[in-house]
Amino acid sequence: MRSRSLLVGAGVLALLGLACTTPIAPSRDVPPAPVVLRGVLSGLEEPVIPTGEAVYRPADRGAAPTIVIEIDVASTNATALRVAGDGAALGATRFAESATAAMAQPASEFRFAITSVDANGARLRIEFPRAWVISDGLRLRVFDATDAGGVPLQYASIRVVSDFFYMALIGDSVIWGNGLAEEAKFTALVARTIERERGVAVIAQRYAHSGATILQGPNEGRCGLDCVGEVPRVNTAIGDQARQIARPELIDLVLMDGCINDVGINNIAEPETDDEQLRFFTGLACGEIAAGLLRTVRETMPNATIAYVGYYQIIGPESDLFGVGTFDVTSDELGIELGEFLEDDLVVLALQRDELVTQSRIFLTAAHTALQATISAADAEGADDPPILFVDPQFGDENAAFAPQRWLWSLTNDNPRFDAFPDIPYDLFPEDDTQGLRLLRCFDEESLYNPVFCLYVSVGHPNRLGAQRYAERIAARLREVGLLPPVKP
Repeated sequence: MRSRSLLVGAGVLALLGLACTTPIAPSRDVPPAPVVLRGVLSGLEEPVIPTGEAVYRPADRGAAPTIVIEIDVASTNATALRVAGDGAALGATRFAESATAAMAQPASEFRFAITSVDANGARLRIEFPRAWVISDGLRLRVFDATDAGGVPLQYASIRVVSDFFYMALIGDSVIWGNGLAEEAKFTALVARTIERERGVAVIAQRYAHSGATILQGPNEGRCGLDCVGEVPRVNTAIGDQARQIARPELIDLVLMDGCINDVGINNIAEPETDDEQLRFFTGLACGEIAAGLLRTVRETMPNATIAYVGYYQIIGPESDLFGVGTFDVTSDELGIELGEFLEDDLVVLALQRDELVTQSRIFLTAAHTALQATISAADAEGADDPPILFVDPQFGDENAAFAPQRWLWSLTNDNPRFDAFPDIPYDLFPEDDTQGLRLLRCFDEESLYNPVFCLYVSVGHPNRLGAQRYAERIAARLREVGLLPPVKP
């Protein structure tokens, strides 16, 4: 067994591209001190669940055409403070008109006044039309300096939206989005669609993590909001993830999945698994066991629409033989090295692929049949509750891992990051967005995964194209129940 410290010492710095360089001399131009938001005094409400972002909704929930807010900012040049606004309703940046502190009528469309100044900053009163708080909201920028082109510098930013939309993300690695950068995860794509089309701010809580099961298993613990779900240190059963959601009565939408890890990826990606046993255990995990999970989620978040996403064909008939050989858990036993294939080896790999295609198809068919029946029954049982939806991503065989039109992360033989790891017993390496993160985390002694498995944990999960497909299918289902507006013809 190779030493983790040796691997780290030999490769991580090289993989991350770190090197000794000459420090860059600081600019001679001293930038202005930043304007900092010290607080919102009136006119706006913040989410009940902290987000780390300065996002608010109008405190006045009525139909008054003008929104009036008061804020407190820190500034070294308070008397020079100005306000700019950006948003879909404006088309281009608008600068607020300066007014007296009294804000005498008639009101302008967009104006501000400095109502008081102290040694460290000022208080401002800002007025703007309610109609501007649409689409992804209005962004107000408070600044006291601009560049030569008049663009605000070092500003305090406030995002004002029509309302908040609370979302819970629970499940396994599919909901977490293994291999995807945050902005490319399908949960983020769905959130942006909701924000854009409803003019709200999505406040998401995510407890999903790679390897999560419905049933409690070994290494159970609390993988909290700060958990790196791609390389978890503990396993949190999906029902327990639901119980960790703060203010569950406010949740508008639950995006969730679960059951593949209760079946076991080793059973699905194992040619020796008996077909009938795989079919039976998949039906059990995605049927009766998933039904218990749905009851927990409904009881915990009674006001939420629940979108339960399905799975996909992992290995397809067009999947590349070499990639399948590396992916399969029996590849070590076959003793195959890339570049040294004999005719007999290719025959073994072809047979292996055909078995994996069959196993993948058995799992997918049994899982979706059970999930659809379970979700339909749960939805009918709570006829007066918000809907429970099954979302089939509808991947085709051609979108399987290692296939030409793949929507799943696969492998590459050209990845310089792994040159520093000669002891890894494969010649094909991950191709995803977050391998750099895993290179830092997979050698953590507290990780649930062994280092090599951890490095490859993206394989077989939706890539950027797959994530887009999931997001499209989820949005389509949300439109069906009115959670998103219909597509304009």
